[in-house]
Amino acid sequence: MNNLFIKKNLYNLITNLSIIFLLLLFFYKINFETFIPVSGDELNSILVYSSNVKTVFLKNFPGNVTFFHLLGYFKTLLFGYDLISYRAITFIFLIFHFWILKKMKYGNNIIIFFFTLILLSSSFPYYAGIYVGYIFSSLIYFFIFYLIKINLNERHTKLILFLLFIQIYNHLVNLYLVVPIIFALFIFSDKKKFIKSFLFYYLLPVIIFYTVSIILTCLLYTSDAADEEDS
Repeated sequence: MNNLFIKKNLYNLITNLSIIFLLLLFFYKINFETFIPVSGDELNSILVYSSNVKTVFLKNFPGNVTFFHLLGYFKTLLFGYDLISYRAITFIFLIFHFWILKKMKYGNNIIIFFFTLILLSSSFPYYAGIYVGYIFSSLIYFFIFYLIKINLNERHTKLILFLLFIQIYNHLVNLYLVVPIIFALFIFSDKKKFIKSFLFYYLLPVIIFYTVSIILTCLLYTSDAADEEDS
């Protein structure tokens, strides 16, 4: 029995270290060995939305992943405009995918298989290696589905709804997945309790944040129009 316990712990240690090593190797390969060229979306994310707190909440283009870029803005204040440090933010969110898989009780062999699929993918290394919000949105969905899985007695419903608000505020196209999730939660929840949580943790934040973004975006375009008239 003791030998089996020792072997199991040794296996977990080796596979955990293997996952860490593979992730570090992956980061090295996509950022240093074969540097991914800077994309237009990436430049827009850095120079427009992550450089000034006044632009973080703009919604003048669909590519503004506000909460992701807010982290980038704080990074700008601390470390400046180094490109690799921006891309490291994306990679940190990739790492959190594996943490959630561990929380969901997937074995290390499954996680390593998942990582192998990532390496074999022709496009995933690109999205994992640039400063855009796709990996961030993916992580939030990972976390939402994990919370749904453990949502006994509706204890995580408020957090799930708030994360769904983040998804819809970051990318309006997320409506196609957010709406079915909300509908399913409504069906399997206490209706009165769910509606109250929905109003305060989803609908109210959506209204407040989109109102702020609409006002800021209108002010931006009004200012630009005034500048053009003056010139």
